[in-house]
Amino acid sequence: MKQLASVQINHAKFQELTAFTRQAMKRLNVPGVSIGLFVNGDEYTAGLGITSIKNPLPVTPETLFQVASISKIYTATAILILAEQGKLQIDAPVRAYLPQFNVEDQKVAARVTVRHLLNHTAGWTGDYFADTGRGDDALARFIALLADLKQVTPLGEIFTYNNPSVAIAGRVIEVVTGKPFEDALRELIFEPLGMSQACFFPGEAMVHRFAVAHTWDEETQENQIVSPWDFPRCINPIGGLVLNVVDQLRFARLHLESPDSPDLIGSEARQAMQTPVVRGDLGWMGVGWFVTDIDGVRFCWHDGSNDGLNSTLWLAKDYNLAFTMLTNHSNGNLLIKEVTQWVRQQCFGISDEEPATLSLQAKELAEYQARYQNDGVGTFVVSEHDGGIQFTHFPPGQDPSDEHEMGGLPPMQAKFIEVDRFIFNSPPFIGLQGDFLRSQDGKIVWVRFIGRVFKRLQDL
Repeated sequence: MKQLASVQINHAKFQELTAFTRQAMKRLNVPGVSIGLFVNGDEYTAGLGITSIKNPLPVTPETLFQVASISKIYTATAILILAEQGKLQIDAPVRAYLPQFNVEDQKVAARVTVRHLLNHTAGWTGDYFADTGRGDDALARFIALLADLKQVTPLGEIFTYNNPSVAIAGRVIEVVTGKPFEDALRELIFEPLGMSQACFFPGEAMVHRFAVAHTWDEETQENQIVSPWDFPRCINPIGGLVLNVVDQLRFARLHLESPDSPDLIGSEARQAMQTPVVRGDLGWMGVGWFVTDIDGVRFCWHDGSNDGLNSTLWLAKDYNLAFTMLTNHSNGNLLIKEVTQWVRQQCFGISDEEPATLSLQAKELAEYQARYQNDGVGTFVVSEHDGGIQFTHFPPGQDPSDEHEMGGLPPMQAKFIEVDRFIFNSPPFIGLQGDFLRSQDGKIVWVRFIGRVFKRLQDL
């Protein structure tokens, strides 16, 4: 096990972390935060702020938060546990477990494997959601609705963040175990790890202290409650998990191979999950985990974001370190970025400096200018702007050709950092990177950012 590069974390240093977080919370109007840090066998947790501006209770380390897409790591872990038990094979076709499975491209439906689901390379439309009720058949009914999903990228070749894929993996878990997804996760992960408060349903969460989602209202310059707190049951494998930082650290220790953690999956399976396989705009993708190497330190991570809630979980396995942070505000992503930078600076001496940008000539920018569409997100018009490019958004159903149509997100500017790769320098994606993807003949076919691929439609 490697030693920390700069400082040894202790209670005094953790108090510095909480003080830094409190200051940033005030500046960013984030009501409540819970933090968990595990390093070299020691665990530090803290609750800061309040659960709700209407019915405020102090946030504690035991306060429950919905962690949104961090749920995907739990779903992937359950698949690996079942594989180790010999109950499934991750390189087997999905139809080995779901014989009636279909998407629009029948050849893809026949060839797609469980591994494709977990590394986001299935290639079909990645943002499809539906409410299929609260019954135990919710996932099965949702999977049946996917038969018309369009293929956007070739199977197995390109990372594009895919929510329906993880729902399909959740349904595989149900079929293999013969139990509803939530019951299966409880038996496979929660109970063995002692995650006593982890749950999926509001009715379960409400008997504990839980955090309420908030957003910032620009007109009133005040925080607003997001209501109601609801999530379709079929989305649980994708983003429905509710837990606290204490339980999240128990899960993290499993992936760190800590001696005090039950041996639910072997070293080979953990290594497979944490090994980079396919490059995306958010970093590399393993099996479930995103993988990013910074200054010689490998981080395995996943973030979660829902309306008014943001969270993160990341590991530095070589240093026996895990960090998680749960927030109850739409600005929580900005807070998480600042706190993560602080922790990495203190622990590893890493300064997350933005890469140098390039200013391109109009003739160099010409080939990027076009309309790009994603069925779930809408259309982006990419145009030249100040030596870089600008993205103008039109939500699904809006026509960019109609001058009377109003865009969705505000116009966003970006600068190139290398050939075909750019970084946003304006909100809401400031600091995030993206890339243009080419076909074998060298033509730009897609643009990719926030994990999503947008297909080129026509030049401007």
